[in-house]
Amino acid sequence: MASISSFCLAFASLVAADCEAPSSSKALLQSKVHVEDSEHGTVDKSGACDYDVYIGRSDWGWDKHWAKRIVPAPKGETFHFDGCREDAGCGSGGIHVLRDSNGNEVGTGTCCSGLTNKVLRVISNACTDKCLYTLDIYRGGPNNFAKWFQKNSTKPRGETFAFTGCITDTGNGQKCVTDYNVADGIRYYTDFIGNRIGTGSCCDSETDKVEIAEVSCPKSCSYTLHIISKYAGYTSVTGLEEMDLGSSNTISGSKVVEDAENEEFTVDGCSTTVPQGKVCKDKHGVSGGVRVIKNKKGQIVATGDCCASDARNDVKQVNGACTTSR
Repeated sequence: MASISSFCLAFASLVAADCEAPSSSKALLQSKVHVEDSEHGTVDKSGACDYDVYIGRSDWGWDKHWAKRIVPAPKGETFHFDGCREDAGCGSGGIHVLRDSNGNEVGTGTCCSGLTNKVLRVISNACTDKCLYTLDIYRGGPNNFAKWFQKNSTKPRGETFAFTGCITDTGNGQKCVTDYNVADGIRYYTDFIGNRIGTGSCCDSETDKVEIAEVSCPKSCSYTLHIISKYAGYTSVTGLEEMDLGSSNTISGSKVVEDAENEEFTVDGCSTTVPQGKVCKDKHGVSGGVRVIKNKKGQIVATGDCCASDARNDVKQVNGACTTSR
C-alpha cells in the first residue's frame, strides 16, 4: 500500500525514510496547499512554549551559565548538544549544534575546536510548573552553620538557589555599611539564572548558605497520546516501521507527555513555528505547517500530520501515574 510523505507524522518523517506520495497526492499538494483547517479552525501562528535553554561551556566550568538560546517547541520538549556542523566563523572545526528530542537543530553553542557544551537548565515561563519553595537560611560557617530564618519563593520546578556575592544598594546593605562598618554591604542569594531572591548577613567574617527545606509543586502526570491519522488507503510511518490497520484510520504514532493532573488533549489547529511545522512547510510544501495537539491551557504538547487537506488527526489519551516530585 502506498505511503505519503506529506501525510506522515512530522516527527516520524524526521527519523524514517521519506514516504513517496502517489502522483495524485503530489498534484493535490501543488494545487491545494492547506492554509485553513476546516475541522479544527485556522492556522495557529502563536507558536508553542518559548524555552530559555541555558548553556555551559567547558572552559568556563560546567556549572557556570555562558549563554541562553530561546527555542519555541511543544510542552515537555528536551534539548541536548549533538555533533558539529560547518560554520564560517569557526573554521574547519565547525560549531556545536543544539538539538531537540527529534534531532532537529534549534541553536548552536561554541566552536568545536577544543571546547564542549552542555545544557544546564531549560525553563519556560508559560509552560514550566511553578512551585513554592521554603528556603532555610543559615549563617556562621564554614563548619558551624546555624539555621537563622526561613523564606518562601515561587519559582519553576527544579530551581536551585545559592549565595553569590555582596551588595550595598538595598536598605539592609546600607545598614551594614553605616551601622556595622562593613564596606561590602550584605550578602545576597539568587536563583539559577542569577535573579536576586533575598539577603543574608553582612559581608564580614561570617558566611551564609541557603538550603531548600520543602517544595510544593503541582502534580505531574504521565499521559500516553496515541495520535490517529484519518485518511483512506494509505499507510502511516512510525520510526522505521510501517503499520496498516486495514481501514481509514491508522495509528501514526504515540508520545508520552508530562503535564498537570486531570489534563485533556485535543487536536487544535496548525503551526509553522515548531520544528515539525517548518519541516512540513519547507520540505513538503504545506504552507499551513503541522497539526498540533494542545492541552487545556492551549500549550502545544505534540504534533500530528502536515496540514494538507486529505489528512485529519485525532488523539486518544491513556492516563498514567501522577507524582509530586520536584
